[in-house]
Amino acid sequence: MFEPKSTSSNKLLEAVSSVFHDAWVEWSKSLAEKEQLSAERLARWSILWVPYEELDGKMKEEDRKWARKVLETTSFVAQQHFEKWANNLEKRLKKRNQREEKEKMGVRL
Repeated sequence: MFEPKSTSSNKLLEAVSSVFHDAWVEWSKSLAEKEQLSAERLARWSILWVPYEELDGKMKEEDRKWARKVLETTSFVAQQHFEKWANNLEKRLKKRNQREEKEKMGVRL
């Protein structure tokens, strides 16, 4: 599970959580305009149609759950790309070192 280990990681989690909340607000308002929703659901939802920063801790945690899923996935993908890049770099450096060694040997002869 993605758990922030630094202030910048926590800021990222909160930013992604806010985006999720904004998307939900937009979706739920659109649905409320187009569909016949129960008065109970509208009452429940309308109190959540506020900026993320104004939500209570329990509701923020609901958005954080989804944000963590995205951050876990992107972290995994980024790690895979980094490992591939690092392996390619290691191969290039090894080839360069071998080439330099051959050149040195040629100079010594």
